[in-house]
Amino acid sequence: MLPSISIIIPTFHEAENLPLLVEKLALLVPHFTKFEVIIVDDNSQDNSSEILSRLSQHYTWLRYYIRKENPDLSLSVLRGLKQAAHETLVVMDADLSHDPTEVIKLVTALTESQADFALGSRFIAESKIDENWPFIRRCNAWVAKFLARNLTQLNDPLSGFFCIKSETFKSASTLSPIGYKIALELMVKCHCQKIIEVPIHFHERCKGSSKLNLKQQINYLRHLFRLYRYQRAIKHG
Repeated sequence: MLPSISIIIPTFHEAENLPLLVEKLALLVPHFTKFEVIIVDDNSQDNSSEILSRLSQHYTWLRYYIRKENPDLSLSVLRGLKQAAHETLVVMDADLSHDPTEVIKLVTALTESQADFALGSRFIAESKIDENWPFIRRCNAWVAKFLARNLTQLNDPLSGFFCIKSETFKSASTLSPIGYKIALELMVKCHCQKIIEVPIHFHERCKGSSKLNLKQQINYLRHLFRLYRYQRAIKHG
């Protein structure tokens, strides 16, 4: 039996994916001592709120929040992390690009290695990426990794699928994420010393369209600037 877990999932216009996502997450319940899923939606203008309301009535371990202020994926994740009740925290995407069954592998790796942070990696041995994942998305990931190289030498620092202990999260310096890559924020500001990468099978999204756009790419650069400035301040006392 694995330790108690809170799974945080940010959403925006993912109504088509929600029923299947929650159905797959339900299969994880027997593996954990305590289990909850927290979905934080950025005030989607589809019928996400109605679907979440219906699902939460059927699955007692599902909680959701509709966040209307300052829509931002990282801020939604942060809201969910702060609301989490259990000792192990997992963050994943809602579009089924992250296979819910691999949550078990991620939590097991974090627990057995006694690491500070476990990252679901697309770019290490034994990882897989769907062949139909757009080439431009692969290029974006490679460029973003290169830009973050002085923050971390990880193979996939931009992964949105990761696991961290609640006590590690609570030890963080002031968090000020922006955009869609909060993992870097947490690794840097929680002062994680031991980070492990766990191979995952990354799938092309099930339904709907990617939220990656020019605004998100600019926000990533702004976020990197903040983290480099923070890192420099720490080094110089």
